[in-house]
Amino acid sequence: MERRRGILAAVAVAVFVMCALPSRAQEFDRRIVAHGRVRASNLLTASAGAGVMRARIPRGFECWDVCRFQGPLALVEIGASGAQAGFGWGRMTGPLRPGSSWVRDVLLGISAKGVVVRTWRGLDPPDQTLVGVEGTFAAVRGHVTLGAYRSVHPSEVDDAWQFGWGIGWGF
Repeated sequence: MERRRGILAAVAVAVFVMCALPSRAQEFDRRIVAHGRVRASNLLTASAGAGVMRARIPRGFECWDVCRFQGPLALVEIGASGAQAGFGWGRMTGPLRPGSSWVRDVLLGISAKGVVVRTWRGLDPPDQTLVGVEGTFAAVRGHVTLGAYRSVHPSEVDDAWQFGWGIGWGF
């Protein structure tokens, strides 16, 4: 009985690996896909942003249903209290809008990026330039963002590190 369970478990693992991992022989195309977000955060207050990802997609595959995109990404965002630009790596799952490269709904996603943030109010002093890292987790169209940022001019600021959070829609 134990032997049968072991064999069944080995077969299940082998089937999972063969189905889940892409074939090395399969050819891929690189494609630029776009995504957007709106969010509330402690550094930018209310903001909206758009980004692009250079995703790897199986050659000849049209993605009208749910697809997985992964690769380098860039994002710009402007808000009531500042603006930011970031570059990093991400993975997201969602459908494309028919006839376009816009990801309609990000159903699941994760990203890590380096960012530059410029604030014009909300911090003390209000005009600061921050550099840091930011991580985003998205699920069912919503997302949570956490980040750690360091002021470019720490001598002007009592606490040089700023920790950020955000919650919103999109990726």
